[in-house]
Amino acid sequence: FIRRSVDASAERLGTPPDVVLLHSPEFFLTSREGVFKEGGSKRSREELFDAFYDRVEKAFVCLEDLITSGMVGRYYGVSSSLQGCDYSVTGRPNLFEGPSLRRLLSRAEKAAAASSSSAPASFSSSSSHGQLSPRPMRLGAST
Repeated sequence: FIRRSVDASAERLGTPPDVVLLHSPEFFLTSREGVFKEGGSKRSREELFDAFYDRVEKAFVCLEDLITSGMVGRYYGVSSSLQGCDYSVTGRPNLFEGPSLRRLLSRAEKAAAASSSSAPASFSSSSSHGQLSPRPMRLGAST
């Protein structure tokens, strides 16, 4: 899905995109695919979040590969209603669906380490939406 989306963007733009954002990947936490295991039983909250971070890490590895191949400029990130935001992607109070910035960053660091890039991971966050990029960026937060 990510590769097809990046290919379509590059076609529309006439050039590879400079930045790719995963927009609200936490929708997985409320989707039927996310909530239920094969066979139909419900996942525990811990299992659900582990599956979520595994999927996000796979997406980060794909994005690292796209950067290495020149199909994406230099950056990728996440646009998300992180833990601590007032409302989740479903509009409810963000008591369950908010991903952890620290866990997202940890998965981005793993993806970056697995790629040919040795660039350290860093993050920036702004207001209620966090942005994450394992490519060199100035570390900091703004409100």
